[in-house]
Amino acid sequence: MKFPKFRLPFRKKDEPFFIVIDVGSHSVKAGIYKRATEIATQKILGMGQQDQGADSMYGGFIRDLDAVIETTNLAIEEAVLQAGVKPKEAIIGLSGGVLHSEGFRVRTNRTEPNEMITEDEFSLIANHIEDQTLEHAEKSLLAHREGEFKRVETSFTQYKIDGARVITPIGVSGKQLEVSVLHYFSEESQTHIVNSLANQVDVEIVSLVDTSVQLAAITSIEKQQFVLIDVGGSVTSVVIVNDGKIERSEPLFMGGDDYVWAIQKLMNVHREGALSLFQGYTQGNLDDERARNVRRAIEDMSDWIVEGVATTLHSMKLTRVPATVIVAGEIRHVKEFTKAMSVYPWAGVPFAGTLDIQTIPGKTPHLDALAGLAEYVL
Repeated sequence: MKFPKFRLPFRKKDEPFFIVIDVGSHSVKAGIYKRATEIATQKILGMGQQDQGADSMYGGFIRDLDAVIETTNLAIEEAVLQAGVKPKEAIIGLSGGVLHSEGFRVRTNRTEPNEMITEDEFSLIANHIEDQTLEHAEKSLLAHREGEFKRVETSFTQYKIDGARVITPIGVSGKQLEVSVLHYFSEESQTHIVNSLANQVDVEIVSLVDTSVQLAAITSIEKQQFVLIDVGGSVTSVVIVNDGKIERSEPLFMGGDDYVWAIQKLMNVHREGALSLFQGYTQGNLDDERARNVRRAIEDMSDWIVEGVATTLHSMKLTRVPATVIVAGEIRHVKEFTKAMSVYPWAGVPFAGTLDIQTIPGKTPHLDALAGLAEYVL
């Protein structure tokens, strides 16, 4: 199986269904979607979720491939039972740290603004943009990363004509075409592992992206300036979006699993017991004494994770950080985390204004964000 490189926005759309797989450090989620038509919006038909084994992942990296294959198959089977179909084409999202992204926004002025953009014209523009930005992406990657990397995906995530967003530029007239593009890179060993996973669960990869970065890209359609803090199981992704462009993305190897560990340590229980206590606390089902102990563990760990976020922001060495902070992941419902964010001093972090902490909306934001790629890659 070969990874996709770059796709134009006029590929034939014969197959009405596709599958989205979010391989997270805590769980695998699978969603089966029916593609949008001229008279109906895109919608999810079935969704499955299975927790990863305790030793299946190391950060966002797959440690036990067989275990992850089994977990992914179970999540897909659950989604298939609800949807009644099993598509072959898959958009796959990975946790932070596995893929490295470089984002660009390119504007080009057309010589014939009154003429509609044709497939041939856009092919020439797109190929030029890809070549031009790829060179810059590789230089930028090598400037702040060590190791050997291979490009696994280039995706155009947004189009604008004269400042107005369009799903596709084909058939639209205008003077200025603006394209947002993301290049993804990975170490060679990881591409082999993901290929093996796809083969074993019987899907064809049509797009491979960083789930958090894609969530930020989708969010940037409505919000132009923000920091996304996407708290996963063992990885928290910190993504900076400035003027609608993905500026930086860095992983912090802390997350929701650390809350479970903190409860284990404080209350002297096994992992399953700590997980049950954590869930019981967030659902308001614990007695007062146990709730106080769990709250203490959660507050302490929230302080540690927020400290890690601050360190990550410092390491980016940015001169300006958007003041809007959007929290994603299951932890977005944990009020102790958002409180820790609001009271932290943030000394030395150059926020552009008063901190505004928000949470990502929706029941399945990560799957929906990945599904948003369908209009560009399917």
